[in-house]
Amino acid sequence: MAHALAKFVVILLVGSCLAVAGCDSGSDPYMTVSQACSLVASGQGVPEAAEYAQVPGVHKAYQTGSSHPVFTDEWRALSVDELALVVVYSDTTTDTGIRCGPYSPGDKYYALHKRDITVVVREARTAEIIASKTFEGGRTCPTVVMVSESTTSLKDAPSHDDINAWLRQYIQP
Repeated sequence: MAHALAKFVVILLVGSCLAVAGCDSGSDPYMTVSQACSLVASGQGVPEAAEYAQVPGVHKAYQTGSSHPVFTDEWRALSVDELALVVVYSDTTTDTGIRCGPYSPGDKYYALHKRDITVVVREARTAEIIASKTFEGGRTCPTVVMVSESTTSLKDAPSHDDINAWLRQYIQP
């Protein structure tokens, strides 16, 4: 029975190693991209990460933080050894004092909040900040809204297309 258990444990270890992309490349086989991203976002570099040099091509990245745009699959790092950049998002929401409406049904009015999104790009290997920019939300009421019954306010946030366009100079120069 001990012999069968030992085989089972070895199979699990091999299986978990195979599940972590980049396991055979010398990176920590137990560190996931998400774990590496958390370290870099907090200011700690990950030596196993890919080297970043601003040369043409795609420098794989990973995103963390509050509501962020969705990367294309081409930009997304799937393993620690291909992770070159970590993009950290944070947002600030402020009341504009503007009331939007009326919207049907029920002729409802909603408070408008301006949402600014700060984007910080860090080099994964060193956690060095490469770039940072705050994208400001607007102060415009939408023409049409789709909200739940419990919604009490609307947010005017920057365009995810604008954020991704800015990121392109670092991820895919």
